[in-house]
Amino acid sequence: MDNERDFGINTNTKAKAGSVSTRVIHPVLMENIERRVVALMEDKKVYLDPDMSLQKLSSLTSTNATYLSNTVNDCFGCNFRTLLGRYRVEYAKFQISNEGGLVKDIYKKCGFVSRSAFYRSFKHITGLTPLQFLKQIISDNGHYRK
Repeated sequence: MDNERDFGINTNTKAKAGSVSTRVIHPVLMENIERRVVALMEDKKVYLDPDMSLQKLSSLTSTNATYLSNTVNDCFGCNFRTLLGRYRVEYAKFQISNEGGLVKDIYKKCGFVSRSAFYRSFKHITGLTPLQFLKQIISDNGHYRK
């Protein structure tokens, strides 16, 4: 087995003349990284850390930032920032629906650094502002659980 395969990558040896060879993560390694990312996000809720970064998550998953980035792109269909935003917005939706409190203060609990980043991400992902989401819950349920 050659050294590149030992590190979980394959090299495309049939690159076109003048092009750079393409390196691809081995599927088994990618699946392993994906499992670790899901476990950290869902079990450890690392997305709540406002300082979470690609570098920090790559350290937690015991891989490098390039492999992690490629895995997120391929397995989750988005970049790292979007993945973080999705988890944070889902948590915000849970907070708004079940925990009560002021919508304007929830961003801190969800790992967002600023209220504007929270509102922008929430609107982008759900199509609603947090307040519109809350009003929808109230109209669907007839009341608001606190």
